[in-house]
Amino acid sequence: MTCYIDLENVNDIDELSDELNDLAEDISTIQDYLDEHIGDFLEKFSENLSSEGMELICNNSKEGIVDCKYKFESDLIDAEAIFSIEIDVSDGKIKDYDINKIRIYAK
Repeated sequence: MTCYIDLENVNDIDELSDELNDLAEDISTIQDYLDEHIGDFLEKFSENLSSEGMELICNNSKEGIVDCKYKFESDLIDAEAIFSIEIDVSDGKIKDYDINKIRIYAK
């Protein structure tokens, strides 16, 4: 994996580092919430995550898989993390999840 971020001001490197750490913390928080909500309905997970000020935008389930996107915005970067959440088709509860992609865009 190759990633390039162009900075016009080299002094922004500390701020960029902070923003990347914030993104990593957000993704880690989402993973923690998903781990806690294995066996729960997706709606309950989403409500609890919203209480942290975070929101996932999810599409309709395709054969028990829901793709959800988390958008992160800061001064130097925008990013999105795409999660695939496996839903048990028999009861509609979360079975498992994976992070499919993390995209980072320089501003």
